[in-house]
Amino acid sequence: EPCGRRTLFAGLNVDGRATRQRRPVRLAGGRHDQCHVDLRRGLLVLLQRAGELRLDGGSIAVAFSLVDSGYDPKEPYTASRDALDGDPPLPLLCCKGSSKPLLTPFKIGELGEKTMMPGLPLVMVDGDWTQTELEEQFARRPGVPGCISVYKGSKEHHKDHLREILNECPEYGLDRTNHNVVTWRRATEKHPNDHRDCLRYAYIAMLIATGGQPIKARAEMLASMSIPDHAPSRATLTNPDGRSYVATNN
Repeated sequence: EPCGRRTLFAGLNVDGRATRQRRPVRLAGGRHDQCHVDLRRGLLVLLQRAGELRLDGGSIAVAFSLVDSGYDPKEPYTASRDALDGDPPLPLLCCKGSSKPLLTPFKIGELGEKTMMPGLPLVMVDGDWTQTELEEQFARRPGVPGCISVYKGSKEHHKDHLREILNECPEYGLDRTNHNVVTWRRATEKHPNDHRDCLRYAYIAMLIATGGQPIKARAEMLASMSIPDHAPSRATLTNPDGRSYVATNN
């Protein structure tokens, strides 16, 4: 389907549930869906098709994709490996939330020797940083750079998506050493928050793909718009401070 006329950057990000039955998918142009996904095959097909998203007669490729590997790492790891080793390679990395503050939006590490796929890149996502950034995006008025919007549709159509992206709130407290800590929890346990996680991963994917730089102006994007014949190599993957990603056991 055609992207929106204002779409300049395309991403495809997947969050997994513990039930392994349904995985929310967030695609370019603000589209969101919740569907069954065979990560090893289905996600790669989605990425290949997404490379043909149309925009004003041109095409726009998915710049970067992240898939949650927190619940069931085998399928995401395999999908990422197949994507990176494909011909052409596809920009798909695994990600998971960090169990401790990173003091930065994300860090790109590498699976250690004792994991099922040593050497595979893994993006660690800082929970509090991305949650706070998302709340700031919600607070921006329409039209302000960095605001969040949804594609045209009825309130009923967007109801489940909106309920999920708003279903998390901070709890403030103290740790064992009396330092201030913040924990993000579901506001309502009866509803999931997977679409919110997709939004957070999508923002991190954009930071990785752009190197933290602003997205190019529309005219410049259209002039250079094409489907890339290669994914970013591991040598080009960098952390927010500009350093190459470092090995870590996860």
